[in-house]
Amino acid sequence: MSDERTAAYYQNHADSILYANGNLVLGISDESNVLQLSENDFVDMAANTADAARFEKDILIKKDGTLISPVPMVRNWDHITRIAGGMNGSYKKFYIGLKDDGTLVFAGSNACGQGNISDWENVTAISCGYRHTIALLENGQVLATGSDKNGQCHTSDWADAAAVYAACDCSFALKKDGTVLSAGASKYGCDVSGWNHIEKLIVSEGTISATWNGGVTLAGLKKDGTVLTTGFNTNPKHGNKCWKTDQWEDIISISSHGEHLLGLKKDGTVVAVGPNDKGQCNVSEWRDIIGVYGGYGSVSAGIQADGHVVYTAHRVEPGRVTYKIILSPPIISKKALFSDKSPNLQISDQAN
Repeated sequence: MSDERTAAYYQNHADSILYANGNLVLGISDESNVLQLSENDFVDMAANTADAARFEKDILIKKDGTLISPVPMVRNWDHITRIAGGMNGSYKKFYIGLKDDGTLVFAGSNACGQGNISDWENVTAISCGYRHTIALLENGQVLATGSDKNGQCHTSDWADAAAVYAACDCSFALKKDGTVLSAGASKYGCDVSGWNHIEKLIVSEGTISATWNGGVTLAGLKKDGTVLTTGFNTNPKHGNKCWKTDQWEDIISISSHGEHLLGLKKDGTVVAVGPNDKGQCNVSEWRDIIGVYGGYGSVSAGIQADGHVVYTAHRVEPGRVTYKIILSPPIISKKALFSDKSPNLQISDQAN
């Protein structure tokens, strides 16, 4: 893989390679493994740190499709390529696993019907809100089940979707033509009318403490390198403000899994917006970055062109991070990260 293609790969897939929250940072090592810092031990990974149930962020998917997890109810799952999860109003958790044959498995609370997915087939992506589950099918349609109190399951007429996102009590889909669909989003001040030419969509609930207050914020990266934002975070701690990206330009990638948003620029520098109470937006001095990850809580991480990882972390113990990411044909799960038709990407013969 050429340097240009390597950079493009990490730019587009940093979210699948890096994983960070207030307690740990993960990365692909120079042996194509992942170090799980919470246990300080190597884990054979498919370069896919699941968006795994946001509440058990150490759930990891191995290359063989099995899981390493503190959650007993999912430890016997196999052939898994993706995980999503949520928590209903009574703080009961649930988990959805996408299998490599396009079917789904479920564990946990099904109080609102969010686990009624046993007959779904040809699924390519999944996402969960508080009390509902949505799935993208191979034909671009979107299925939804669970609580529909806010209209978040009104997706039956959606078509030509390329990606799906659930947050709180709302649902979103990025269409192949670059427009965005939404259901139940008005409650959170999310207005995507007029959005077009979107290449990447970020849907953030903020941290767990803010999530329960109902904060949802969206960012859309446009083909011209600008970034649109909408929504708000109702947690008073962070000023009830949405991300302000009016001055951003030449952006080639965005990332957020919490309340702050990172933008990677063409020149390898990084911009950030959002709360900075733990230094998560102190990225102005970063250089030669080819991939960014806005982690859960108070962590930001970036992949440098030489393969090292730079990061801001409030609670991660010094020295407990994989500093080297392999910059060669990545050993990854082809099915999990991109389709056979993705251009300009080479896959290692060792990939599953």
